[in-house]
Amino acid sequence: MAILPGLLQGKRVLVTGATGFIGGRLAQRLAMEEGAMVTGVGRKLEAVPFLQEAGVTMRRLDLRSAMAIEEVTAGQ
Repeated sequence: MAILPGLLQGKRVLVTGATGFIGGRLAQRLAMEEGAMVTGVGRKLEAVPFLQEAGVTMRRLDLRSAMAIEEVTAGQ
């Protein structure tokens, strides 16, 4: 079942906490079911290989770094 039918098709979406349970499932659904171009960020990228298989671009990010946040959010 689509969350927001057609609304996110082809849109860029950033999911923080994508290496966690809820964030990971959200990123997966947005990419696979909604057709969004998803970038997922988190600390333990090796824990979520299913996200890359779903087409999610994964980036390692420490949310304590303002420079890193600016870099990853550019264009989102």
